[in-house]
Amino acid sequence: MITDLDVGGAERMLVNYLTSSAEIAGCSAVFSLKRPGAMAEPLRAAGIPVYDGAIAEPSEGLLTTLGSVPGGIGRLKGLISDLRPTAVVGWMYHANVLAYEALRLSGRRAETRLVAGIRCSAMQGNAYGVTHRLVVARSRQISGAVDVLAYNSEAGRHEHEALGFSPAKATVVWNGVDTNRFRPDAEARARIRQELGIAPDRRVLVQAARVDPMKDYPTLLKAFRALEGAADLMVVGKGTEALPDLPGLHRLGIRTDMPPLYATADVIVMSSAFGEGFPNVVAEGMAAGLVPAVTRVGDAAIIGGDVGRTVAPGDVAGLADALSGLVGLDADGLAAAGAAARQRIVTEFSLPAAVARMSNIIDPAS
Repeated sequence: MITDLDVGGAERMLVNYLTSSAEIAGCSAVFSLKRPGAMAEPLRAAGIPVYDGAIAEPSEGLLTTLGSVPGGIGRLKGLISDLRPTAVVGWMYHANVLAYEALRLSGRRAETRLVAGIRCSAMQGNAYGVTHRLVVARSRQISGAVDVLAYNSEAGRHEHEALGFSPAKATVVWNGVDTNRFRPDAEARARIRQELGIAPDRRVLVQAARVDPMKDYPTLLKAFRALEGAADLMVVGKGTEALPDLPGLHRLGIRTDMPPLYATADVIVMSSAFGEGFPNVVAEGMAAGLVPAVTRVGDAAIIGGDVGRTVAPGDVAGLADALSGLVGLDADGLAAAGAAARQRIVTEFSLPAAVARMSNIIDPAS
C-alpha cells in the first residue's frame, strides 16, 4: 500500500523491490490510495496488479478528501478479503494508517502480517497542515500494534522514537541501488549535454527532487547563484519547470530517464531542510559516479561516508562552498572522487541486499 505512484524516491524504491525478481512480482499486488501515477507503469509491465483506492487529491478540498477515505478503506478491506494475503505492507504514513484500519475491519488481522513502513525522518508538520499532523499522530498511536515498524534510515528511527513511536517492533532496512542501471555512461553524458547545450568539459550539478518545503530549493538556488557561473545545474522533479529562469539552470520537470541524467552530471546535490530518511537520489547519483554535496538530513551523510561534502541544512554559504570546492577539482581529482563514490554504493548499498532484508521482514518464512 502506498499513498500514490507519482515519481519520487519512495515510489521508485517500491518499484525496484517488487520488480527485482519474477518470484516477488508474481506474489505481489499494489494498492494506491490516490489515482496511480507514472510509477504504476513499470509495476504493470512486470505483471503486478495495481489497484486504485480513489481517495481524492488535497487540491479537491479537505472535505472532499476526508469524505473519500471511508470508500478507500472499504475497497482495501474488500481486496484483503479477496486476496487473503500473507502480509499487508504500508509504504509511508497515510498507507500505514489505512492498512491498519482495513486489515482490522477485514477480520484477517490474526492471519495477515502487518508491516508499517516509515520512509522519512521527522517531518515538520507546520509545513503541511492539519491533515498531515493528524495522520502522523494516528501513525504514532498504532505503531505498537503492527508486526514490524520498518524504517529506511537510522535518522528516521531515532527521530520517530523521540516523537513517541514504539521502539518494540522497530527495525531499519536501508534502501538499495541497482548499480547496473545507475552507472557512468559516456554515451548518455555526451548525448544529453548536446541536447541541453552544455559543453563537454563543463561542470554540471544535478538535484532530483520535487519542489516542496522539505527539499529547500531557495537554499539551493542561492548557493547556485553564489557560484557565479562556475557550473550548470540540472533540477529534475515535479514543479522544477516553474523555478526562476537563471543562467545555467536547466529546469527539467518530471523525468523518468534518471540514469542517463545522472550520467550527464559531475555532482549530486541534496539541499533538503528536513524529512529525508534514506535519500535514494544521493545513492543513485553516487552509483553513477557523481560526488555528493548534501545536507546532513536523514542518512545522507551515512550514504556519502567520507566521499564528497556535507553541510548543515539551510546553510547557503556552506553549500556554496561545498559546491565550489567540488566543481573546482581538476579532471583527475573529480574522476577519482566519482569512482570512490560509486564503489561505496556497490559495496555498502546494493539492491540485492536490500531486497533480501525486506523480503525477510515481510515474510520471515521465505
